[in-house]
Amino acid sequence: MSDGGEPMPDHPAQPGPPVELSADQRMLLDIRDTLYEGSWEDFIHDLQARLDGSPHVYSIVPDAPGFADTIREHLRIIDRLWACEKATGRTLHSRPQ
Repeated sequence: MSDGGEPMPDHPAQPGPPVELSADQRMLLDIRDTLYEGSWEDFIHDLQARLDGSPHVYSIVPDAPGFADTIREHLRIIDRLWACEKATGRTLHSRPQ
């Protein structure tokens, strides 16, 4: 799985040059926008609850060997995406808005 270290942002809500996002980054942005109504906080809380074995809303990573590593990788990518949004003042989207 990619480390999400590709350049960002891709399709910001505000004007700016698009830059390619990795497949994982696009997938996580789609999930945030679709399942969590654009909230990184809710998405992170749900993933962390899944890791902790607590009640959670969605199981986006199937129970399989290594699922915890996949969730931790998703959390790292989300941290980078959210940091980019905060630094640029832009909301990232997987597709042009």
